[in-house]
Amino acid sequence: MASHPALLSWPADPRDEYGLALWTAPAIEAATSGHASADFEVGGIAFDGREVHEGDLFVALEGEQADGHAYLDQASSRTRFGVFEMGMNHPGELAELTRLVRPHVAIVTTIAPAHIGFFKDEAAIADAKSEIFEGLVPGGTAILPADSPHFTRLRAKASRHAAHVVSFGRSPHAQVRLLDTIRSHNGGTLVTADLGDRRICFTVGMPGEHWVANALAVIAAARAVGADLGATGLALAEMEGLAGRGARHAVPAKGGDGSGKALLIDESYNANPASMAVTIDELGKTEARRRIAVLGAMKELGDQEARYHAELAGPLSEARIDRAVLVGEEMRGLTEALGKSAGDALGKRIDVAHVANAAEALALLEGEGLHGGDAVLVKGSNSVGLGAVVRALTAKE
Repeated sequence: MASHPALLSWPADPRDEYGLALWTAPAIEAATSGHASADFEVGGIAFDGREVHEGDLFVALEGEQADGHAYLDQASSRTRFGVFEMGMNHPGELAELTRLVRPHVAIVTTIAPAHIGFFKDEAAIADAKSEIFEGLVPGGTAILPADSPHFTRLRAKASRHAAHVVSFGRSPHAQVRLLDTIRSHNGGTLVTADLGDRRICFTVGMPGEHWVANALAVIAAARAVGADLGATGLALAEMEGLAGRGARHAVPAKGGDGSGKALLIDESYNANPASMAVTIDELGKTEARRRIAVLGAMKELGDQEARYHAELAGPLSEARIDRAVLVGEEMRGLTEALGKSAGDALGKRIDVAHVANAAEALALLEGEGLHGGDAVLVKGSNSVGLGAVVRALTAKE
C-alpha cells in the first residue's frame, strides 16, 4: 500500500547527512569529562534500565543525589528537535532550567496542587510554572491550558517573554480547541479539534481525558515548529504508556471471567490530587469484572495533606471501585472517609484495606489473588515504592 505523500514530506536540512546518531563517543567524552572504552554512536538516551533499547546510551543516575540538568546546555548540535520535561517543587527552579534549555516552544500542561506543601496556594504554583517562559528564545511560542482557572495569570507572564501565545482546551477562546471526543473500542479517544483555519481529526492511543488535553498541547507545539500535523496525529495514535506513567499490562489471573488475564494500569511514578482523580475516573470507565485501586500516599501536600487524601473518597465512589488498597500513613484519612461513606447510588460500599507500605500491599494482593477480567490501577508518589508492586505482578506477564 502506498504511503500518503503528505506524511513523508519534511523540510530538507543539511544536518540530515549526519544520520540517526544523537551522540558520538567523542561528544559524550566532552560532555562528561570521561573516557570512552570504544568508538560508538547512540540513537537514544535512557535513565531507566527497563526502557533501554538497542542503540541507546544508558545513563546511571542517583536520583535525588545528582543533578542531571547540569548537562542540558551541552545538547548535541546534530539534534533536529529536542523535548525536555522540566519539573519543579520550589519557586525559581524552572527559571534556572529554562535558561539552560533556551526553548523555542514552552508548554504549561496544567496547574494542580502538586507539591503545594512548598507553596502558598495554587496561584503561587502557576507563578512558578510560568517561569518556564523566561528562557524562550526571541520569537518563541508559549502554549497554555485555556481551561485552567489560572489562565489569565499564565497569559500575562507568557506575553512578557513570548512572541506568540497559543492556548489549548475546550474553552471557546482556545486556539487549539477541542470540539468532540469519542471513546474508541481499544480505550483510546477519537478527537476532533478546531485550529482556527482548519479542523482536524486524530486518535489518541492512551485512554483518558488528561491524555486528550496533552495531545492538544502536542498539536499546538507541532504547529508552532512547522511539523507535519498528519505525522503528529499518527504518532499520537501509536502512543503507549511508559513505565510508571500509564503503561498497561495483561497479567496472569485465575478464575473470574475465565480469560486468564487481568489488566494492570501502571501509574506508580507520581501522584497528586488532580492526577489521582482523573486516573481513578479512567479506571471507572474501564470494562472490568472488578475494579481495584492500589493507591499510595501523595507527598508534599503540606498542612492540607489530610484533606486532599480524604477527598479521594468521592472519585472512588463515583468510579464504582470494588476494592481499594491504600498504602501509607497519609492514607488513614481516606480509609476513614470510605468507612463512613454510604456507598454508590445502589448503596454498595468499597471494600477497603489500609497497609503501611508497598511490601504489605504486594503481600495482600498476592494473597487475595487477581481474577480474570479484573482491572487494577496502581498509583502513588514515587517515594512510596509502588513500582515494586508493578514489577512483581508483571514478572510473569
